[in-house]
Amino acid sequence: VSPSDSTRFRFRSAGWRDRPPVPEDEAGNAFIQSQRPEIRKLARSLVTQPADSLRAARELLRFVYSTLEKVPVANLSTALDILAQKKGDCSEHTTLYASLSRALRIPTRVRIGLVHLQGRFLYHAWPVVYSQGQWWDVDPTLNQFPADATHIPLLEGDPTQLSGLLPGLGRLSITLLDYETSHVAN
Repeated sequence: VSPSDSTRFRFRSAGWRDRPPVPEDEAGNAFIQSQRPEIRKLARSLVTQPADSLRAARELLRFVYSTLEKVPVANLSTALDILAQKKGDCSEHTTLYASLSRALRIPTRVRIGLVHLQGRFLYHAWPVVYSQGQWWDVDPTLNQFPADATHIPLLEGDPTQLSGLLPGLGRLSITLLDYETSHVAN
């Protein structure tokens, strides 16, 4: 493949939002440690009304955003490691958030894709939570609930699936045709 070759992507805004949660959306794994007692205890302590999953999701966002220092990290970390280090980039924010929300049995998926920040598109990860019969994009790195329209998902999975973006690294180009800004209170 030469640098002059191009691949065009077509994004659909409908479809994935209609898929109901599956058991994996509440399950833990080696990184998203939602079943660990420490994570479960912390998650319960952070929410004032656990039965209101949308409110709980917002409270978790505030905790993750305010607790983690925003710094690049070169490796994938577990939720417990992230809590101990209290720093990370979007992968760490997303892993910790997904761990806490799944510990509360809020179905949560991880999106990996692009976000438009400061005039350019950057690779990014963020969680998506299911509440009130719909999926809500959440960004605990940027303190957005719901996350804004500049989030373009390319993959859905967990942070270990970042390698799925490797074939496109350095080859993806996006032309922003138009945009308008508005101020929305979080």
